[in-house]
Amino acid sequence: MIYWANILVAIACLLDYLFSGRTWEIETLAVLIVGINGFALWNRRHQLNEAHKREAEEMIEAARSEAARNERLKSRGLI
Repeated sequence: MIYWANILVAIACLLDYLFSGRTWEIETLAVLIVGINGFALWNRRHQLNEAHKREAEEMIEAARSEAARNERLKSRGLI
């Protein structure tokens, strides 16, 4: 994701250079790099948080399923 963010920064800087009539400005480049990469890192963190939530929900569901299985076995007198 950060790789693609850097490509977008390069394209944005090129467009800025072509259409603004100005020369390259390091401040513009720095702001774009920090902004886009910051968003990419935030997005990755958000994806990891979602994955952890799904994993926790799956573990809870597995525990409930195991408890229900044990109850069925107990009711049949197999445990």
